[in-house]
Amino acid sequence: DIFKACEVERETLIRSLSEPADSFVVGCASDNDCEIVSPSIPCQSVCPIAILKQRKVDFTTALSARSLAVCPVVSKRCSLSTLCETPRGAACRQGGCVVLDWKSDLVPSSGLPPLQFGEELSLGGRPDAG
Repeated sequence: DIFKACEVERETLIRSLSEPADSFVVGCASDNDCEIVSPSIPCQSVCPIAILKQRKVDFTTALSARSLAVCPVVSKRCSLSTLCETPRGAACRQGGCVVLDWKSDLVPSSGLPPLQFGEELSLGGRPDAG
């Protein structure tokens, strides 16, 4: 079915844009090393992600190249919208930049147990049903 094929194509594109290479995410020492950015390209919107501030120019360059390669060939017959919460900010957790959402109190002094890398990420652009 044409719609199902298009949906799979878009989901794959969203996933690839939402999950940047480790080189853009891993290597932080503090929350100040991380920044929220939009990985959206002209043919597909994607929820914000967190990357290393020092890699922002490289990330933007890679994203532009991805856009030039993907947008001319991606199906224009369908589109998947992404419903994104506005992130609270970016943080460094276990050496990797992550997105902080409004459901989690991840302030270091909160007494919460250490988080697993990526625990607070919302990938794929779908809001939590809970």
